[in-house]
Amino acid sequence: RLTKRFNEPTLGEVFWSLLGRNGFAVQTHEERVQATVEILTHPEKYADYFIMQDLLIEHDENIVMWRYHHILMVERMLGMKKGTGGSEGVGYLMTTLSKKFFPELWEARTHLKVSPLP
Repeated sequence: RLTKRFNEPTLGEVFWSLLGRNGFAVQTHEERVQATVEILTHPEKYADYFIMQDLLIEHDENIVMWRYHHILMVERMLGMKKGTGGSEGVGYLMTTLSKKFFPELWEARTHLKVSPLP
């Protein structure tokens, strides 16, 4: 089952594909940011997409919180020793806090002139 899942589209791929099928240009990083800005600046016009992208941002936030709790647990149990599999342990795990599944959704906020709240 896991191999089958790895061969299926990611949540992000499904989201960008949905936007592409509905008229948004989403082939490049810049186009995805621009599509997100369009959705954020017209929430009444794109209500479903607005809600979806907000839920994807929330998903990213929840993953970061999980990672942070995991880091604290690892540090509590192992200190700064090497991690399982020979990784750098806590040092490596700290680098994962800045990784995002949907960077375009985050970057789009930088380009807004007003708050994305309706």
